[in-house]
Amino acid sequence: MIFNENGFPRPSGATDWMDSAHAAGLIAFVDELGIVKLKEYLDEVDGNTVLVRCPKDTSGLNPSNYKNCTRDQLICYISGLYNLRLTGSSFRLLQAAKARGYRAQNTEKDIPGSTKRFPDGADILDPSHIGYMKICAGLKTSWFQRLLMLVRIKIASKFSQLKEPNNIIVMSVIYKYATVLVESNPRIYEAVDLYWKTWRNEPELAEMLKKKLRDSVELEKLENS
Repeated sequence: MIFNENGFPRPSGATDWMDSAHAAGLIAFVDELGIVKLKEYLDEVDGNTVLVRCPKDTSGLNPSNYKNCTRDQLICYISGLYNLRLTGSSFRLLQAAKARGYRAQNTEKDIPGSTKRFPDGADILDPSHIGYMKICAGLKTSWFQRLLMLVRIKIASKFSQLKEPNNIIVMSVIYKYATVLVESNPRIYEAVDLYWKTWRNEPELAEMLKKKLRDSVELEKLENS
């Protein structure tokens, strides 16, 4: 992992800091002792808490512009907040998402001041995402949110076994559905390697993420025995 002069990370194979919040969240998710400045990724706009891809960075596509921060950035970032027990920050992000009608922040098409044309728009946060954010904020989920998460795991495991695995892993672990995920998708560990050990060149993070998933499976077995 490469850190810039302000201490914010990016994958070794990346050329910019557009995925810094994503990386920082995952670092904190797999290692609560990892040195990441998670709270510095948050800002306040019109009374609502917003997430930025990378603070203090106006290069390229402007990672510090909160209007290009996607659902994928949010989901992985908030997993780090959960592991560091920063429930207050998670709660503020949940409240901000509610104020937006449960949409992500990416109303602009990368370039500051750009707009998205219908039907393109800010990423939708469906009930499984909302339930996940509620758990991270120290709140309870509904039965429907949990059911939809199980459906999400089954669909992803059937149709996209080797696609980007980060969101489904952090959500499954935090919902305590890690066992369901691993049993539904026996190639999930291979998916982690494909994502992190190829051009992103982060084999250590890949191994830590796989260990986190394995440990979560074992913990669920103990809790359910």
